[in-house]
Amino acid sequence: MVKVQLLAAAAALAAATPILAQGRRDRDDFYRVPPGQMPPAGMCRIWIDGVPPGRQPAPMNCQVAARRLPANAHLIYGPGVYANNGYYNDRIYQDEIRRQRELEIARERQLQIERERELQIARQREILREQQIRARETEEARIRAQANRDHDIRDRNRSQDRDHDGDHRANGSNRSNDHRDFRRGSGR
Repeated sequence: MVKVQLLAAAAALAAATPILAQGRRDRDDFYRVPPGQMPPAGMCRIWIDGVPPGRQPAPMNCQVAARRLPANAHLIYGPGVYANNGYYNDRIYQDEIRRQRELEIARERQLQIERERELQIARQREILREQQIRARETEEARIRAQANRDHDIRDRNRSQDRDHDGDHRANGSNRSNDHRDFRRGSGR
């Protein structure tokens, strides 16, 4: 019975060893970039988990690759850039890149908010200028209209005075002379 148990254990171990080895090989292949897919010297490559080597993005500048790095990917450095040995780079460095990217995004948002505020202030100033110009034009138009009315009233008064003087002359009466005569007459 002990022999049967030993045989069963040996068989189980024999069967499990290739399975475990297979799992380790898959894991190593999963984390290893094929030599033909490594980026050239001084460049980087985004390596997306679960995507076949031929379908991976092309090598690019490391800063650009770091900015474009999706959550399910790793940044692979070419020779001469952070001493890459073909394995995925540190998650710590990738986290740092993500933090820097988030900071850049936050800075860009802040700049955009400041630009929008400046544009709003400029628009408000322009609206205020337009309102001041309209108020000035309205006031000038009111003053011109008042001056025209005053001028028309003066012209009408002059015209009426001329007409009034003309009526007296046509009748042959001269009031101012009559009054003078009356005054002179009372003094004689």
